[in-house]
Amino acid sequence: MKKTIKIFIILGLILSLFSCSNRSTETKAEIIYFLNYSGSSLTEYQSLIKNCLENYTKENNRTISTFKLTGSSQQSFKNSLDLAVKAGAKLIVLTSDFSEVLLATHEQYPDLSFLLIDQSLTDEQIGKVQNIFTVSFNYYELGYLSGYLIPYQGITKVGFLDESEDQRSLDFVNGFANGLSKGSLDLSQSSELDYYAVSNKNSSDLSKIIYQQILTSFDTITYFGDGTVSALETFAQQSGIKFVGTGYSSSSLVYYYAYTDYQKLIDLVLEAYVRKVVKQTNYVYGYTDKVLYINYTAGTIANPALIAYQKLEASLNDSSITIETNSVALSAISLPSVTFKIN
Repeated sequence: MKKTIKIFIILGLILSLFSCSNRSTETKAEIIYFLNYSGSSLTEYQSLIKNCLENYTKENNRTISTFKLTGSSQQSFKNSLDLAVKAGAKLIVLTSDFSEVLLATHEQYPDLSFLLIDQSLTDEQIGKVQNIFTVSFNYYELGYLSGYLIPYQGITKVGFLDESEDQRSLDFVNGFANGLSKGSLDLSQSSELDYYAVSNKNSSDLSKIIYQQILTSFDTITYFGDGTVSALETFAQQSGIKFVGTGYSSSSLVYYYAYTDYQKLIDLVLEAYVRKVVKQTNYVYGYTDKVLYINYTAGTIANPALIAYQKLEASLNDSSITIETNSVALSAISLPSVTFKIN
């Protein structure tokens, strides 16, 4: 009898442990964030997107989970999507490093919706996909705001480092050059903008460009792509020359930041998704959506530049002026009062 009781007790414990194990591995989430994980730690950008998504779901009583994928192979991606379906996911959120594998596999998961952040579909792709939508900033407007203030900051020569070399950076450079042209014309001065593509440069090559070329010829540096920030902070500390910031990071070693508010961007596009008004298209949010602006509180913006920005804001807010997006190839950039050079 005692042996029988012991057997039942042991069986009961085993069943209990098995049941608990199942419950602990069953992740139920409406939204799942896929990130490419190296196995060490999240990048600043990955952490930013993760925090923004978690903030939104917490504020709006939605459920979210994060899947860490090691690499972006098609088989690994499909395995993760299968797990997401089992978890009850309705929306998969990804960044641009998954765009290629997503386009190759999305048709096999017609009941899932996919949100690509910081990526745009081509017109041809929009006509073919059924369950992908994208969101990004209006980088042309962001560049315009930043470039417009350069002359008012007392700067005439700018070095531009492009780490991304994609459509986003092309839009930003175009906007920056057009803003620089307008500010230069307003002050009846000439400006110079030298462009450097640095996506394939190691830290040593990047330092040579900064110290041997830009430092000797330019008043300041701006950039597109967060991989250059550390090198520019070192440059600013050693030279005493501040730079013009771009993106979501913050540093006291800048004149000002052309700032992108990812929390607001994600809130807007997820709210559209929840209201079921999203389409298979590119959602681009800009100044009027309050997702981008000049952040001058941490920097040392000159008073004329601050006044110029406040006037520009007022004109944009009352629609007396608008920023017309007009991106062209780098080789085609030619503007009044600006000498644009590709290095």
